[in-house]
Amino acid sequence: MISEVLSLINCKNIKRQRKHFKSEIMRMENIPSNFERSFDTLFSSNNIQEIKEEINYLTNETRKIIDQKTKNSDSKSFKEVFTGWYEEMIQHYNKIYYACNTDDNQNALFATVELDSSLNSNFDRIGIFLTCQKWLMLMIQMI
Repeated sequence: MISEVLSLINCKNIKRQRKHFKSEIMRMENIPSNFERSFDTLFSSNNIQEIKEEINYLTNETRKIIDQKTKNSDSKSFKEVFTGWYEEMIQHYNKIYYACNTDDNQNALFATVELDSSLNSNFDRIGIFLTCQKWLMLMIQMI
């Protein structure tokens, strides 16, 4: 999970999940301090308490990176930005639904891109930067 958040923060997809996983993360600009040590401990330790401590450490360090990246933004409250957005979302949904039912692939694609763009724009306004078209906010809430 933390690796997914780090890939979002750094706007870099992790391409090789197994063999080169650690090296891909180590090449990212924004990673927790002592990431390599923590990573190695997580995959080599048999001590449950030690593993829990490393997970907590990585979670806290990743949270610090997120807080640092969002603290200087002129963010607004979630309620302020998303009030009335439900109606806009429903309009996009209806366009997508109609386009799919009429086999209008082009309009389905455009309406979907517009919906995604609108959602990303609103998240940007509250200081949450979505990258790679994923929901960083949900990731933050999970860690």
